[in-house]
Amino acid sequence: MTTPTARRAAPRTAPEPTQERGPDHRPYHSPARNRVDCVEAGITALIEQGEFGVDQRLPAENELAQRFGVSRPVIREAIGRLAARGMIRTERGRGSFVQPPELLQRLTLNPITSIDDLLAFQELRIAIEQQAGSLAATRRSEADLAKMIDLNARMSAVNADRKYGGDLDAEFHVAIAAATHNAVLLDAQKALSNHTKQWISTVSHIVNHPETARSEYRLREHEAIIDAIRRMDPDAAALAIRRHIENGRTRFLANLSKQSGRKQLAAGPVSHKLSDP
Repeated sequence: MTTPTARRAAPRTAPEPTQERGPDHRPYHSPARNRVDCVEAGITALIEQGEFGVDQRLPAENELAQRFGVSRPVIREAIGRLAARGMIRTERGRGSFVQPPELLQRLTLNPITSIDDLLAFQELRIAIEQQAGSLAATRRSEADLAKMIDLNARMSAVNADRKYGGDLDAEFHVAIAAATHNAVLLDAQKALSNHTKQWISTVSHIVNHPETARSEYRLREHEAIIDAIRRMDPDAAALAIRRHIENGRTRFLANLSKQSGRKQLAAGPVSHKLSDP
């Protein structure tokens, strides 16, 4: 009597790790999807579904990277896009927090990923901020003017310590919009300032500005804006703001060209990218 040959057990395979998937059920790291786009969409969905509530801090980059099956730079870029859209705010040393829903109704701007994007964004800034300056010159109160003077003085003190006063700079431009006493213009300026801060944070590791010299130019240009608004001269205020934005763009592009041309800020099929060396 022969004994039956024992069957060999099939080797066990480790279960695949659970991964976040998009609406089409493909993993977020799938080559068929743009990783940054999909992580941005995934976090947006989690916020809209209430998993991340208002003022709640988002998980750390490492945790999000593991959850979505992507690298930390992909998470960082997606977070930057969400901040530019006004869905979250980033606080240095604390993390990223979900913004209140009403703030999501403000102007939504796409991330700046190329020279073309930068030029288009600066044109938008000129269109909005020039008008804000003109209206501020005719509508401002003494308290509005004092706020601008105070912010510029605080920026000067920060500059003396060789530090970057980006938050104060953004507040200065918001103060001009506030002086128009037009809530729509103020909301638009807050969206622009938030977008500008996020963009500066993104490019700070790419372009090394001589910060003290750059800040001195900026302060002088702010003083010209303040002087025009103090004199209640709308044309001079509009012109001073236009020159300020155009000069800032020129300084940035000149520095960028000096350091190795166009540098990439983000992945994706964008012409004239700003690329890392």
